[in-house]
Amino acid sequence: MQFLEKSWRPPPNSILDKQVINRAGKNVTTKFQTKWLHQRNWPAYSANPLHCGGWCKVCLLFLTTKGRSVGAFVNLAFKNYSKSKEKLGSHESADYHKKAEERGLYAKTQLQNIANRVDVQLNKVTNQNIKSNEAILLHIVDAARLCAVQQIPFRGHRDDKIQFTQEPTDNEGNFIAIIRLLAKSNPGLKDHLEHGPENDRYTSKTIQNEVIAVIANLIRDYFCQCLEKCPHFSLIADETTSHGREILSVCLRFLDFVEDPCRPIKREVLIDLCDLTRTTGKAIATALTESLTKHKIDIANCRGQAYDTTSSMSSSKRGVQAEIAKCAPDANYQGCCLHALNLAICHACEIRPIQNMMDSCRELYSFFRQLSKKATLFGYRY
Repeated sequence: MQFLEKSWRPPPNSILDKQVINRAGKNVTTKFQTKWLHQRNWPAYSANPLHCGGWCKVCLLFLTTKGRSVGAFVNLAFKNYSKSKEKLGSHESADYHKKAEERGLYAKTQLQNIANRVDVQLNKVTNQNIKSNEAILLHIVDAARLCAVQQIPFRGHRDDKIQFTQEPTDNEGNFIAIIRLLAKSNPGLKDHLEHGPENDRYTSKTIQNEVIAVIANLIRDYFCQCLEKCPHFSLIADETTSHGREILSVCLRFLDFVEDPCRPIKREVLIDLCDLTRTTGKAIATALTESLTKHKIDIANCRGQAYDTTSSMSSSKRGVQAEIAKCAPDANYQGCCLHALNLAICHACEIRPIQNMMDSCRELYSFFRQLSKKATLFGYRY
């Protein structure tokens, strides 16, 4: 708009573009007249040698159908100064020029009243929705964080069709119960749950999983920040079967210098859970290295390994400890003491006197536990 209203004009006594024409056998010199710029609001003059002449600044900015038919003032500079009155009038009365002026006037009106523009109003509504959703999402995150910190399950028997306007009839789970409790003291959250779109409540299992994933990533980022201060760590891993899946837990033990550089804190944290297709030493070691690489942790900084004493883990030739030692030669292996104790107890139970002792203890427990009269006699309470 500044170009439209304050476009450059040649100063007085400037040498403007000239054209020599032959009229009645005589050469006549014609030149661009500055008065044309004052008589109409759309002409502009260019002193650039490549574009010297008259132009229509309105058409240059707002004409959407540029082509050969528009001719001078748009595609080419106007230089036929001897027919200025005719050319200026014909261009001003052209339909494409009138449409360009309409677009220019509309643009000027929009720029002068920015607050009333449609896009500004839409952005205002969008910003209000964003702030409202952010306030709602804070409560959703608080509920998810509470369930995670207290180590209680999120979901109940059914939580896919929650009617927040009605009292629950089934166990909807801890997460929904906490949300309902927060809504009682928060009118904004209550209105969102009861009258908001069903697909925009942020209470579905998908949102719960996304919130958990975001929190997990933030925790992992902090652990990685700790490893930047002190890169050495010990690797702890164990695999188990759950619902037909072999799952490998990946844990790290390291020193945390972030909170207090003078008093480091020993951390033993879970980094990842991996699905295993096979439980061989090489397959488990590959899953461990891929997990560490995914979280940008250099396995070469590993200084210790702690697994159970099964052959796939503890074997010095084909076990996990041997495979990890190829990438981290300084990572010493330490078998799980509790696992070794459990194996020792299992082997000890094969000895006949120990079996007899365990059987006697079992019979005594059953005797006093199952007979109510004897339980009352000996003062046993359930």
